[in-house]
Amino acid sequence: MPEEVKLDWGRVRAALDADRADWSFWIDWYEDVLAERVRNWDLLEAIVQIPDEDWTKGPVHLNWIVAGLVEDHSRNADEIPVNAVRRGLKDNRASLEAQLCALYLMIDEEIERIRGMNPADEFETVQRERQLDFFRRLLAAVAGLRDALPQKGEPTLEEAQKVVGLLKTYLDLFRGWPRENANELVDSTCRVAIVGVCAGLGGLLGAPVIGASIGATMFGGKKIVDAFAQVFKANNP
Repeated sequence: MPEEVKLDWGRVRAALDADRADWSFWIDWYEDVLAERVRNWDLLEAIVQIPDEDWTKGPVHLNWIVAGLVEDHSRNADEIPVNAVRRGLKDNRASLEAQLCALYLMIDEEIERIRGMNPADEFETVQRERQLDFFRRLLAAVAGLRDALPQKGEPTLEEAQKVVGLLKTYLDLFRGWPRENANELVDSTCRVAIVGVCAGLGGLLGAPVIGASIGATMFGGKKIVDAFAQVFKANNP
């Protein structure tokens, strides 16, 4: 961003922060646009659909409505539908097991690749160990998911709830992805493959938030949104 634009935006932001209306959403939204960060498109669509009459009642009224929408969408952002998961466990049992086995092998291979690297300095050594720790915990999480798949019969509600709980743990683990100055340690092909498999898992379980959340965490920016959309469509014709 040009320096003069930064200065102008800094002045505008200061004015918005000082205003009695809560402009926090719009400030965050604009800074996300500038940084090409992933945005919640469902939330933006809900904001666009606010009735015209509310838009004419001033920023205090409008921003109060927006704040409520933000809270609602934040609460539901990572919601994984249990009934959809239960149906997916029933209809896609073999495919789910195959996907999880493929993901397990993929992560295991990436662990071996990172282990074979020769760090150039102490910083790279620390980053390498962080990545190894992350992938080892991820490997254990995938094994847990695979073991939790019902082997026969109609999946029970309790079995579906257990899988949902493990999926949420899986997503939380990805939020700890050690990205700072370390992306080059993890092969981008590996990351694309992991996102692809996770998108496939999400489709099979009726929970596309899995692939979208993981993709945003591992890459960030608008490019991953476009890439995930293509991957998800390929896995869900």
